[in-house]
Amino acid sequence: MSEIKVPRLAESISEAVLVQWLQPDGATVAMDQPIATLETDKAAVELAAPGPGVLKHARAVGETVHVDDVIGRIEAGSGAMPATPPAPPTPAAAPVPAAPVT
Repeated sequence: MSEIKVPRLAESISEAVLVQWLQPDGATVAMDQPIATLETDKAAVELAAPGPGVLKHARAVGETVHVDDVIGRIEAGSGAMPATPPAPPTPAAAPVPAAPVT
């Protein structure tokens, strides 16, 4: 498991706002894939996944975060399994013609 921490953004900046998760909680992400956006008074910064795995959010959009705060984690695994595709429809039986009325 890898922690996703708020990096030092600039010497005079110690906090930011988590403005967007770019990947949903439980998503499988690749190393260096953009996963979140932080915003300071001066700039917006994208954070990348520190490694491959399943993204787990630890903080909510709109929260103020500080340098070295953990905002999420990357856990080993492949994430949510895709939904099983539905079985193909079975062909309907041909209608049986009605017997002629005599």
